[in-house]
Amino acid sequence: MFSSVRIAGLAFVMLTAFTVGTGGTAAQESVNDAQFRTDVDFPNSLAFYLTVTAPVTIDHAEVRYTVDQISCSSGVATGIAEFSPTSQLDISWEWGLRETGGIPVGARIKYQWVLSGGDRTFETPETTIVFEDPRFDWRTIESEHIHLQWYAGSESFAQDLLEVANSGIEQLRASTGVLPSKPVVVRIFDDAQAMRDGIIFGQDWAGGISYPTYGLVGIGVNSSNLDWGRRAMVHEMTHVVVGEAAFSCGAGVPGWLTEGLAMYNEGPLEAPMRNTLNGAITDNSAFAIRSLAANFPADHDGAILSYSQSQSVIDYLVSTFGPSQMNELLTSFAATGTIDRSLTNVYGFDSDGLDQRWRTRVGLPVRAPQTGPMVVPLPTVPPLGLPPSPTPTPEIEPVEAEAAPIYRTSTPLPTHGPPTSSGGGGCNRSEGGASGLDASVAGILALFATLSMRRRKRK
Repeated sequence: MFSSVRIAGLAFVMLTAFTVGTGGTAAQESVNDAQFRTDVDFPNSLAFYLTVTAPVTIDHAEVRYTVDQISCSSGVATGIAEFSPTSQLDISWEWGLRETGGIPVGARIKYQWVLSGGDRTFETPETTIVFEDPRFDWRTIESEHIHLQWYAGSESFAQDLLEVANSGIEQLRASTGVLPSKPVVVRIFDDAQAMRDGIIFGQDWAGGISYPTYGLVGIGVNSSNLDWGRRAMVHEMTHVVVGEAAFSCGAGVPGWLTEGLAMYNEGPLEAPMRNTLNGAITDNSAFAIRSLAANFPADHDGAILSYSQSQSVIDYLVSTFGPSQMNELLTSFAATGTIDRSLTNVYGFDSDGLDQRWRTRVGLPVRAPQTGPMVVPLPTVPPLGLPPSPTPTPEIEPVEAEAAPIYRTSTPLPTHGPPTSSGGGGCNRSEGGASGLDASVAGILALFATLSMRRRKRK
């Protein structure tokens, strides 16, 4: 069952002319009853349709499209329609989203049809559509930096979350000087399952997800898990804003920096994480900051310590040097793609120097610098999530899929056929209220459970 994607409030657009290019010149030529539209089989595919009577026989037709997101590429993807040469066209091309990884709800897609026959080329005007979730009647409430969309619950419920998001934006500005360049779009689903049903290859424990390159956040929250939802809102939104500010082609923001800022922006550490950090300080078992640049440890205690220590490192940098230099750090990383160079440019010390200074601040003895090259992190983030029960069981099998990236440079490259990847992902967050743990700890526990089960499955 197909349902129409909204195109500026219309199901389709009627045209009376194409732009015609001949010998390097352009002119307008009328065609009869041209119309184009898109339909979505949510969330599996997006189909493009064109019906037109052309003045010549058309033997080639393609859809050229781009996904609106931060990217290293300005290329345009191409989907080629299959048909026999004719001047009476009623054609389509389907973008199979399951084959390319999917796109998030709310993603904006620009496209146009390009036809050719003989030595003549015809183009439709470029049109922008939104990959909409047609299952719900969405309502919108907005502020300067947040566009919040929801379909269940009262307006006061939505207003509560909007105010939390606004406070998170202000906290982020206070700590980093960073603001989003355009409003972050937040989709509020009534429950986590509704959110997951719109994600191809999503994890079955995810309660929230961020797509930094798209400027999008999705959260499954209602009145029963509102406290969790407030923290998840701030955490995921922080990933989006920081992801934009620090985006660097081919380089992932170090884990201690991106997760540390998200944790710092949520507020003070919850008791379990604070106790874990204090214990590591007491017995001198804290990680070297250089080791927290890539993926965090998969074991339970190591994961909790990684997140809590990262928050503490950010607290040290912000409280000691101020938000302006944190802003410079993010800007420098976007320009250089290397954390050591960025730290040195801004603070005058590298990862080892930061490690020594942080250790001194919390009362730990200075250690000898690490030797060997620094591990350059992949542009990924370990998923945060909560399994159905606090204690994972062998029956709970995670979806075997590629790790969700923070920074996908997946605006399609020029190609004939669908792009190799148009999905996007970011920080998956656990569903709230399932175990009584705070959101951060619950996410870390599920990370441990998921990675452990994957290792068992491979054996």
